[in-house]
Amino acid sequence: MPLCKSGCEIVCHFCTAENHNVSYGEFKDLVESKAIQLIDITEKWEIGEHGKIPGSIHIPLAQVVEALQMNPEHLKKIYNQDMPSKSDHLIFVCMAGVRSKQALAATKSLGYDSTILVASKNGQNASLQ
Repeated sequence: MPLCKSGCEIVCHFCTAENHNVSYGEFKDLVESKAIQLIDITEKWEIGEHGKIPGSIHIPLAQVVEALQMNPEHLKKIYNQDMPSKSDHLIFVCMAGVRSKQALAATKSLGYDSTILVASKNGQNASLQ
């Protein structure tokens, strides 16, 4: 299991919106295949303290709804990332899965209806109920 800057496990448990657990190996394969958009919704200070998963885009939870409603060129300028389409597979990452669940609900309300994964950096199970 990879470690963050402070030595914590980067990712341990994942689940989909349909409450299907995804193993670390499956997650790693998804990231490497570029079939997903990885969004780290932790705060800036958490990125500084714990690091960021390579290839992820950092959009703090408080900015997710606004960011996903931006003009695509504006999002690219601010976050240096292309706007995900409503059919893209999104993975939200936070420390324990709580904020990821909030981001999941917010993006569902915006019409993102593809499989969305919720992940946690510290090894806590982020399963949806």
